[in-house]
Formats: sequence, structure tokens, C-alpha cells
Amino acid sequence: MLRRISLPATLLLLSYPLVVQATTPLETLAPESVRARDPNQQATPQIVRNFVLPGSSAGTAIRFLAQSEVTYAIPQGEASFFGLLVFGEYGRLPVPQGQPAAFNRIRVRFLVNGKQTLEALMDHTTPAIEFSVPTAGGTKLAIVSDAQFSGAPFYLLQAAFSEAKRPAMSSYRLRPGEGYVEFLPLPRHLLFHVFRPSEPVPISAYFSGDATHANVAIRIQPEQGSAAVSSQALDVPLRLAAPGVASGTTNWSAPSWRGPAQVEIEERVAGRTVFRRSLRVAIAPDVDLSRIIKNNFGVHISTSGFLWLADEYASLWGAKWGRVYVRWSIVERNQGEYDFSRIDAVVDAYRRQGMRVLCVLGETSPVWAGAPSPEFYTSWKRFVAETVRHLHGKVGHWDVFNEIDVKYYSGMNQADQQSDLKLLDSAMDAVKAVDPTSKLVCCSTGTYAWLLYDKRLIDAGLLGKLDYVSLHPYQGTPPEEKDGVFDYSGRIDALANLIALYGRNNPIWSTEANWIMGPRGGPSINAPGIDEHTQAEFVVRVNLLSLARNVPYFLHAPFYHGQRPQLHLDTLSAYANMASLLSEARVAMKLASGPNVYALAWDTPQGTVGALWSVVAGARVRISRTAGIRFIDLYGNRLAVDPDSVPLSSEPVYFEGERGTRPSLAILDPGSGPAWKPLPTLETWGRNSASTYATTGTGVHVKSAVTQYAGQLVSQPLHVAKETCYVASLDVRLRAGSLMLAVVDSKTHENLGKADIAYVPDDQVRRVELRFFSGSSIAAQLILQDENAYVPTFSEFEVSRPQIAQCR
Repeated sequence: MLRRISLPATLLLLSYPLVVQATTPLETLAPESVRARDPNQQATPQIVRNFVLPGSSAGTAIRFLAQSEVTYAIPQGEASFFGLLVFGEYGRLPVPQGQPAAFNRIRVRFLVNGKQTLEALMDHTTPAIEFSVPTAGGTKLAIVSDAQFSGAPFYLLQAAFSEAKRPAMSSYRLRPGEGYVEFLPLPRHLLFHVFRPSEPVPISAYFSGDATHANVAIRIQPEQGSAAVSSQALDVPLRLAAPGVASGTTNWSAPSWRGPAQVEIEERVAGRTVFRRSLRVAIAPDVDLSRIIKNNFGVHISTSGFLWLADEYASLWGAKWGRVYVRWSIVERNQGEYDFSRIDAVVDAYRRQGMRVLCVLGETSPVWAGAPSPEFYTSWKRFVAETVRHLHGKVGHWDVFNEIDVKYYSGMNQADQQSDLKLLDSAMDAVKAVDPTSKLVCCSTGTYAWLLYDKRLIDAGLLGKLDYVSLHPYQGTPPEEKDGVFDYSGRIDALANLIALYGRNNPIWSTEANWIMGPRGGPSINAPGIDEHTQAEFVVRVNLLSLARNVPYFLHAPFYHGQRPQLHLDTLSAYANMASLLSEARVAMKLASGPNVYALAWDTPQGTVGALWSVVAGARVRISRTAGIRFIDLYGNRLAVDPDSVPLSSEPVYFEGERGTRPSLAILDPGSGPAWKPLPTLETWGRNSASTYATTGTGVHVKSAVTQYAGQLVSQPLHVAKETCYVASLDVRLRAGSLMLAVVDSKTHENLGKADIAYVPDDQVRRVELRFFSGSSIAAQLILQDENAYVPTFSEFEVSRPQIAQCR
């Protein structure tokens, strides 16, 4: 995609050969400055000899690394800069086995004296681009590039300054008989494949050869739902635009329906196919965030401390909040020298989109700061104060450190057992000293014993300094299903109850979570067994549950993840629709809250909006007392549904009614839940010789020796069907320590799944559930073991009622 700021609505092509007097080849000039977005990365351009572009002879090229800004002094008297822009060799991204192909996308901009004159958007299908940029009167040429993933190179061939005056022009270089269709004209189209319903889209067809017409066929098929396939056949008149290249422009219209879709595009000239491409897109509504003061929807994209393309297009999700990192190690690389330029770019990008910013302080420390010490704490507090002072007026909410428990138990505690408390306490004081009106959010956790760690912080007196208490409620199961001790709502309840024990009622924020797809065992992967549509369902459902409790929820890695770099277009489509309906939701009405059927409704300025879903098959409800009711699907498409008999599934269905409506719900059929089967009694399970056991009325009382990990109860091998999802469960009364319920293949001992049992003991019997996938296993064993990883101690508990069922 080519775009010139001076001519935003037209495509101006070269009407003459790109042959000008090259007075100063770029390769003969040294850059005046080179700045990588990542300060730890080298981005100095490299000369490449004998570079071969298919269809051309070898020549000299300059290799640039995307995510950089390279500035050259414009030689005196030079009036233009020209060359050939080529996407690099790493367009294809490495993906785990079994995943579809994924590709990087980049943006390259040419600025003269700080003013942008040409923008090129490129993916793996983009041909080489011939370009010319006027430089008369300019002194600095900046080549600024961005990418979706790191390591993306691009090349400039035959790049030179010239005395000849040329306007900003560009064209694609094609081989004879080759065609190309530019049908992703805007940045959100090419970079993120997002379209708006019914939007008119300019399309340009190219052909290298003699032709007067091109036939372009566009077929768009929805991936979900029952919307009709959209097919458009376009006759595009061509005219000679550059030597040997004909081109023409027309428009096509995106479908009126919404959701993820497969697009197939074909260009034919004289009856022969000259270009063909398939790709996925999202057709989703645009949420005008500028008119929304606040809502509970947030995204967590920026973790690096510097700008990425995804940050600049975060608003495509429709979330009002963006969570970003201010990394101490980037801002203060040298002691006492503060460089806020990178975080300024991030914060400004979100604010330009009408979003509010939650800034995370800390995460990593500079090398010079060393281990925690009095000098370390002084430098840390000074950094926090300088950051809050610098961003005052732009940022009013501060997330004090990210998952500090992980850092504490990973080595910080070895230097100082109170290091985490000192860091948090001093940062909170520093924030309020600089800006007493700012809001403090803390203290998100990342370890299995998150509630126990929260208790440590509260016991130290930090709760009274906080405006909001945060958690990271990752789970691998559906949000309504327990992942160990808690489902999503149970996590919120557990934290709220802990806060209440100290006489407080701080609001709770879920500041980072998602169902991260990818290979089993991969870094950060918590949902290896689900597909993207399931992720979309889970993400919408957890946000609806969170909204009903007025708990903001920040979706982590929404666009893609390093272990799954494909765009999450199903999830984006569903999320954007949810945000368009409920961004201004006010009073929540809980019509049904499980265990099988969920029904929620809200007042909005447009009227009543409700959501219905079920976690089991066969559920059916009746909705009444809702004037003007109409139903829409997960993506915003109208549904023909009888309100007297609404079938439910795991995919939420929305209903809308007139303002002031107070809907009433009747559950006609609750559906059928899992068929639980009792497991062999605990008397038959293997035991640890170092522990003591006593039979209770319904189970076993266990007290272990002091240990970190030790099996306490091991079941006999259980027959399981291959490639099947199961849920195992136990009743547990935890009295001391922490536990883990695990399941392994009884022959290979491969880990099939685990669930943590860690919370502040409260003498309650809690149902513990573990979802696992059998894979190739035909026999599995359950293991209940100690999990006192950070502080070896004994565990004491009572356990009863072991059961198993296939997943619902």
C-alpha cells in the first residue's frame, strides 16, 4: 500500500521512467543518526553487495531494520530522493508445528525536515516499490519504519539523491505478465485486516503488459454464522501509468454483516489469472472512544516500553483503557539521565486514539542499579517521582510494579527479604507526593500462591495506600469453570473477601489476562487446547461477567502472541461488537448467574442491552417484559429468535430493548451438565510414608512432612479415551500449606494437566476441579501433592469425593 500525505485520496503513479541523474548514491553517505525503538538493538543500515531482486540483475542494496529511525543529511542542491523499496526476507514468521502460516507486516515512512511525504505499507505479497520523494529546500531525510514483530528487514535499492526535481510518486515494479491488486488501502486494512461494515474501499489493479481492462473478483465468506457469501466482480479499466505497467482504480464495498471472514481475490487479464490471494479479515464496528469518558474495557498490548504498530491501532478493539509499561531500564539507562522519549511515544499514541492510560512502573531495573540496597531504593523512588512528574496531565493511574511476586521469589528476596515491600511502599509514596490526585493500582501477581502473597502485602500495611487492588486472573478453563479452586468470579470473591477481613472495600481491577493459544508447554501458554473462536467466546464472556461486577478487565496480547503470531480476528470481531454495545453501560441486572445459564443486562443510553449464554448443551430460556426486543449474535448480526423460547449455547447472544426496560427471565430448560462418575475410594490411593493419614467420615485427613513438593495421594490408573477432554474433581478443606492436583499418563508419566490449590485457609470445604486433555493416553493417574515452592512447610488438609467427567 502506498500513501502520500500531500495526496491522501489519490494514487499518483509514475508516468515516466524512474531514471534520473544520481548525483549522490545513498550508500556513499553515513547516517547522521540511527535510533532503534528498542535501545538494546542495533539498527545501523548495512550495505549488501550483489543483491538480487527477482527479475532484475544483481546490484547494491542497503538493508534497514524495521522499528528504527535513520536520518541522513540531504546533500546541498539535491532536489529529490528516489529508489526501490523491497520487503525483507523475514516476512514469514516462525510458527509452531501445526499452525497456519503467519507473516510480518511493516510500515516505512519518508520524512523531510520532520514532515511525512511518503508512506508505504508492506506485507509478504507486496511487490517492490519504485518511489521518488521531493527534498528541495530540505536538510534532513528520515526513514522511519515500524513492524508488528521484531527482526523485520527491508531494503533500499538504487537509492540516491538527485538534482532533478520530482514530486512524491510511487509505483509497483512487476515482472512481465504479472498482476497485483491493492485492496488493503488503509493501515488498519493491511496491517490488521480490519474492515468496517459496508465501508467503500478503494481498490487498484496493476498489470505488467499491454492491457486495457482487468477483471477483479472478490469473494468474502463468513467463518461463523449464517450470513451469505459476498461476491463482487469488478471491471477495472487500465491505462499505462509507468513504463510497461498499466493500472486502474475503482471501489468495492465491504459486506454489511460482521465477523471474521475468509477473503479470496483474483485478478484476470485477457482470461488469464495474473494475481490471486487469500487472507482472513475482521469486519467489525468502529467504537468512537472520543465520546466515551470511561468504561471497563481495557487492552494490554505494550510491554516493551517502546512503541509498536499494535499500540497505534489499539483502539480497533473498542477498549477505552490501554495498559503500558514504563521500564526503568529504558528510561534511565545511565544513572541520573532520564530519557522519556520512548514512553512519550507510547502514551501519546494511546491518547491520540481517545484512550486512557494505565502506566505500569518498574518491571525491570537498569544494570547500574544492581541488587536491592539502600542506594537501589533511593534511585528507584527518584525514578518513580521523575516519571510521574513527566507524565503528569497525561497519566493519572499508576500500576505499581507488574507481578512483583515473580521477581521477589526469582531472586530479589535473596538480597533483601523485605525488598518487595520497600519497592512498593516507596513507589506509592513517591506517586502521591508528586500527584496527590493520581490513583494507585496494585499489586498484580503471577505466582500460583497469589492470595497468600496478597496477604503478605496487606499485612505489611500497603492496602490503605491503594485506590484499587489488582489481580491477573489467568486460567486455562472457561471463565465460569474452576481452574483449581476458583473460576473467574470466585477469584474476584476471594480477593474481595481477603480485603474485607482488613476492614476495607477497595475496588478490584483485573489488569492482565487472556486465554493465550499456542503449543502445549510453550512460554506463557495457558490455553493450548482451544481454537480462536473458543478464545473469542471466553474473552467476551469473562468481560461480561466482569462488567456485571464493575471490575475493569484488561485483555493481554489481544492482536497476537509470540507463540501464535496470526491475527486474532475472530476475537477482535466479537470484542469490538461487545464494546460497541456496552461501552456506556450503567446499571447491571443479573437475571441468571449459573451454574448452567448466564443472563445479564444493562442500561445504556441507547436502551437495554442484555447477554445470554449457557455452559452446557440444550439450555433454553424465555425473555419477557422487554419492549421492542431484538436479538443479535456475537458479532452484531441480527438474529431471528422467538423471545418465548431462546436456545442458548456457549456463544453469547445479545438482546436489545427500549430504554427503561426491566427484562424478566424464565429458564425453560437448564440443559444437561457433565455426568460425574465417582472414582475409586481414597482408601485405594497410594500414600506417602512420611505423612500421617486418618480416615474421616467421607474422606481422608492428611498431614505431610515439611517439604516443597511431595505426592500425598496417588490414584490407581484410570481408563481414559484418547483425544478426549475430562474434568477431575475433589473436595478439599485446606488447613495449612498449599497443594497441587495433577494428572499424568500412567505409563509415560507425561504431565496432562495441573491445578493449584493455594489460598488463605478458611476452614471451608472447596470443590477443586482440573480440566485435562488425554491426547494419546489410555490410562491416567491423579496425584494430589504438596506445592510449597517458595517456603518449604508442611501441608494439612482433608480430601473427599474424587470424581471425573467428560468436559461439558
